[in-house]
Amino acid sequence: MSIIHKKLIIWLFVLFLVTPPIFCQETETKEYSRAIGFSVGALSGTGISYRKWYEKIGYQVVVGVTYSNDEWGAFFSGNKLDYWSSIEGYYSLFASDFTRWLFGQLYLFVALHHSGYITTTAYDGGAYYPRFRGGGGFGVELCLFHHISLVFELGYGAMYGGTLFEDPNTFAIRLVPQGTFQYRF
Repeated sequence: MSIIHKKLIIWLFVLFLVTPPIFCQETETKEYSRAIGFSVGALSGTGISYRKWYEKIGYQVVVGVTYSNDEWGAFFSGNKLDYWSSIEGYYSLFASDFTRWLFGQLYLFVALHHSGYITTTAYDGGAYYPRFRGGGGFGVELCLFHHISLVFELGYGAMYGGTLFEDPNTFAIRLVPQGTFQYRF
């Protein structure tokens, strides 16, 4: 690679870092501070979510349950009953209206999660297994047209209680990706 190519790459990188603050407006308040939707993740749980923001601080509550009374439904998860509940706290680091139709923010999150399941396997006769999880990390939210919110979070979680394929007494610390699709109002 020639010297000219290296300098061009460096200048493009600097331009990439400097340009967004020129065109972005920092927002102090969010026009639509509440949201409902669906979340999927080991810390957030899988289920219906409600999110609320107060300036730079926010929270989210997620609850979900699945129940199958027949063998076909239990075939997919191996469980007769699964439930999830969690609460997440947020602190916004940066928020900006990039255009009239695109809003974005970067935030920190902490999460507490409780879930459990009852199996339908013959060897344990329908035993109950609780799970407890906690963790935190970073999140990115993109909001299209002031209402459609796409969220991606990545953090570390301390987890006790395995899945169907793990020992129920398992303790682990894992990198946890999770996502949410919400409607802001």
